[in-house]
Amino acid sequence: MGERYEEDWEFTVDELLGYNLGAQQPLIDAIYSRAKAEYRLEQKLTRIERLWSSNDVYFKLAKLIPDSVYAAGM
Repeated sequence: MGERYEEDWEFTVDELLGYNLGAQQPLIDAIYSRAKAEYRLEQKLTRIERLWSSNDVYFKLAKLIPDSVYAAGM
């Protein structure tokens, strides 16, 4: 749309109508879809981070290390 984004810029409905947003609908939809997917990914990564950093979960380095080795170190 050719405009630089400025966070503190305030605009009116009349200015928005001047951009003919209907003609920009495919671009707007694409940006929205990517932002929505990025947000979902961010939420999933946050949940994984919480799980990994909780004290209830630990990960073995190898399948052959017995649980008793980890229990002794806790």
